[in-house]
Amino acid sequence: MTTKQSRRSLLDLPLSIRFRIYSFAGLANNQVIPLDRRHRVEEQSAPIWEDSDRTLNLHLADLTIYSALILICRTTHDEVSHRFYSTNTFIAHDLQTLGRLGPSYLALLTSLKLIPCLIKNENTRKECTCMPLEFVDDDTIFGLVSPWNQSTLWEWNSIIRKIAPHVTGDRLDLSIICHVYNEDAAKRVVEPLCHFPVLSSCHIRLGPLNRRNYAIQMIAMEAAKQVMGQINTPVQPFRFLDLPSEIRLLVYGYTDLISPLNKLRWDPDHGYTLDTSFCTPDCSPPYGTCHPSMHRDCGSPNAPICHCRHGLSSWHGGMPYCWTCTHYACQFNTCNARPANGTNLGLSCCGAKSSAYSPACHCWKPPVALFGTSRTIREETQRVFFSQNEFEIPRYKYFSYSAGAEAAPERCAAAIFLAEVVPADILPYLSKLTVSLWDCVKKTSREDWSQIISYVAGILNLRFLSIDTRMGFDEITKATPNTREKLCSEQGLVAVRDAISQYAWPVVISETAVRSFYVDIAYIYSLDLKVYYSYRRPEDPAVLVGNERVAGDNYAFVRECAGPVGEQGNERWLEGLHLFEAEDF
Repeated sequence: MTTKQSRRSLLDLPLSIRFRIYSFAGLANNQVIPLDRRHRVEEQSAPIWEDSDRTLNLHLADLTIYSALILICRTTHDEVSHRFYSTNTFIAHDLQTLGRLGPSYLALLTSLKLIPCLIKNENTRKECTCMPLEFVDDDTIFGLVSPWNQSTLWEWNSIIRKIAPHVTGDRLDLSIICHVYNEDAAKRVVEPLCHFPVLSSCHIRLGPLNRRNYAIQMIAMEAAKQVMGQINTPVQPFRFLDLPSEIRLLVYGYTDLISPLNKLRWDPDHGYTLDTSFCTPDCSPPYGTCHPSMHRDCGSPNAPICHCRHGLSSWHGGMPYCWTCTHYACQFNTCNARPANGTNLGLSCCGAKSSAYSPACHCWKPPVALFGTSRTIREETQRVFFSQNEFEIPRYKYFSYSAGAEAAPERCAAAIFLAEVVPADILPYLSKLTVSLWDCVKKTSREDWSQIISYVAGILNLRFLSIDTRMGFDEITKATPNTREKLCSEQGLVAVRDAISQYAWPVVISETAVRSFYVDIAYIYSLDLKVYYSYRRPEDPAVLVGNERVAGDNYAFVRECAGPVGEQGNERWLEGLHLFEAEDF
């Protein structure tokens, strides 16, 4: 006699298997989901936004499967809800929608981003978007919250008070992005966050990108640390100046006074910044083995084979391209470009780019706060800052050379840097300087540059100076011989040197004692040649400009010359022109 086999159901399977079935069925997992329906509908046809290094598919999750699964039975409802709310990142633009989320669902959240648009106007019609924030203009998304917006601040306060007791602190990663009008508004926005339990992580941004306000950033940092339980009890102030000066200098070396690669840019619009042309955003550790100093001996006969996975492996000018590797600096520069919590929605809470704080941000920031302390500390920190970093002063970013002299600035950026940014008593500590004179087009700016040179000539004590004059000074380009025969002669060298001395920088005289001097002179289209002028010691390392390494074997004409004052003696110095064929760069 056969017995009827009992029917088995989905619920008889192990929970781990059921979760896998839910995922295969299409349940959203590790995706970005707006909490309110209107934003989900608007973004269903969102485009694919392309970055230079990656493509981000920002179509929102299809919630049809979720809606169907939760209707099967109470068990699947509980399991699917737990899986749905605990594995996805939720965005709340509408505070009322967030307030309607039940306590049981709030307790399941592991990643919540509050991006409220508290000020409604015609510019905020598309304020609620799920594209990465680096792709959009902040001014078209968020209105500024001022302390006079009592109704909106009251709404914000009440919603935070309502949801805070129900979240699970040790599992929630909270992000808040809300632009504020001033410090008072910033304090009002972060005030209700004290009602949250101690959170796993907290990221706060209180201002637009590329508009960093130090005071507001400190408010964001203190609030985030308090929510994460990281506020330390006050301790007795330490008398730092009682330490010997040698110890203080060692301490400064572990601060942002020294940039990751000892190289900085300065321009009048953005101040001090790092060069962002580093590795791709998905680069990963290890970082320490890729500092350029690790490749200092690469290419020498006794050096081991370099296995740098980020530097280029081909050779040029007798040296490997691993010298170009900047992977070490990625850990200090690209926090907002990296995926957050496994999603493709960037935090955009980089403290170097906005009034924000994130525990995931270790980006380099200009050490301006150290310059505003006591006179002794200001003098010491400025000496370390300007002596231990190489400074690049590019042309004004808004100036396009094709626009002509009418659009050129009255003063070139390099003149502003030397005359107004670097204190006069700190000028002797500048060691390496790279300037572009592309924006030195107007007659007034050229005259101003000549006056600046006269002012700093007797003060500077540079070990290295590189000048790009290709577009700014037509006189230097015109002085460059346009035939290969003349270029490869002493006559060509003298003509170029005299033009550089007259218009760009005096060459090899006592008042401008520069150890190594390089000038990017011109690109001669008729000959497909790029021309550099230099003087340096033969043993000094070659200079990399773009992909060209200005080395001895590139000389078109070379002769021995006198070095800077105090260093002639029996030393040999080389002065010459370098030519690069079109295929070399």
